Amino acid sequence: AFYGSLYPGTKPADLGAHITRIKRSLRRPGAWPALVETTRTSHAAITPLLPKVTAPVLVVMGDRDPDFTDPGAEAEFTAHQLGGPAQVAMVPGAGHYPQAHRPAVVTPAVLDFVASVSHA
Repeated sequence: AFYGSLYPGTKPADLGAHITRIKRSLRRPGAWPALVETTRTSHAAITPLLPKVTAPVLVVMGDRDPDFTDPGAEAEFTAHQLGGPAQVAMVPGAGHYPQAHRPAVVTPAVLDFVASVSHA
């Protein structure tokens, strides 16, 4: 139920099949404890390393990501913490997984970004 809530509004057509695959995967020995461990992580270890990133970065975030009170502010914060050039692509109506939720928006944004950095 929680995973489905990460896709506000219209759900991807394959969400049910994807959830079925997730459930199957979580039945493997050790999978559930490993997943739980990822929910208890902190950004403390990685935050000081962000300024050391010198490669161009595209921060892609759904504007309805329930993990953040203000997803746009979070995306801008992340982009500004990076040491290299960073762009932000906010995906309207998308939740936590914009690449799955709105691939028709994310794919062109990623392709444009790749083209811009490959010609730089």
